[in-house]
Amino acid sequence: MTLVLFAIISATAVAQADVFATLGSNETEAREQIFSSFSSGFVTPAGTAEVFKVATAEGRAAIVRAVIAFARSYSTSADFTRRYATFRDDQKPAAPEAGKSGDQLRAEQRQGLEAGIANAQKMAKERPAMKKDMDHLAAELKKQLAQLGKDKTLNKQVDETLKQANQGLAAQYQIKVVAWEKKYPADPKAIVVLRLKEFLAESATVDFAAKTALSKENKKQVFINPDYELKPMQWKMMYRAGKPAVEAARAAAQDWLKALGG
Repeated sequence: MTLVLFAIISATAVAQADVFATLGSNETEAREQIFSSFSSGFVTPAGTAEVFKVATAEGRAAIVRAVIAFARSYSTSADFTRRYATFRDDQKPAAPEAGKSGDQLRAEQRQGLEAGIANAQKMAKERPAMKKDMDHLAAELKKQLAQLGKDKTLNKQVDETLKQANQGLAAQYQIKVVAWEKKYPADPKAIVVLRLKEFLAESATVDFAAKTALSKENKKQVFINPDYELKPMQWKMMYRAGKPAVEAARAAAQDWLKALGG
């Protein structure tokens, strides 16, 4: 997520209604765009980028500053806080189901054997031709039922195996929870700080002097430096936005970050 992307690919977060109309957007869409960017880190294009493309360097910088001003205001709203809390809760990993104990497993085995015996006896009555086989099956199942749970050594091994498996699942869940808390901090201010730092780190690496050339394969402009072609979308978007717009975004983001104590 980069704040400048709001302007580049959606340009929705501007404060003046006439600009919303010009950009083919509105405040409702702006709030959606901003929330999506801060919560998930992924920006979905909205509105039109044409106004930004044809704007002068100063005009682009002004749009970016308006974008961040609107985003900064909305990020402190009750609506943003409420939506983020719901979104964060939805991302929380599901707790593992309660693991079975050895006693529970043996009880299930007992029920299965009893059901098997009853079914074999029923088949023996209903189908005389199968009576011999069903009687034999029932007898074997009864032997297994009689021995079930009698081997204390085996019971102990099963109990320990299940216990370790349950502890492993619990440990894995805790690891997931820690990762979730880091990725989606409870305080909405913290997620804003995180995204601002991501933007500042990414934008600092953009090489605005990078050269491009028309690709013979797909007839599109590509970076001469192949490493730049591997850069993420937001890096390329900032390159296309131009240095004045990105510098304006960085200055506004740094001011915002400072105000948040980040």
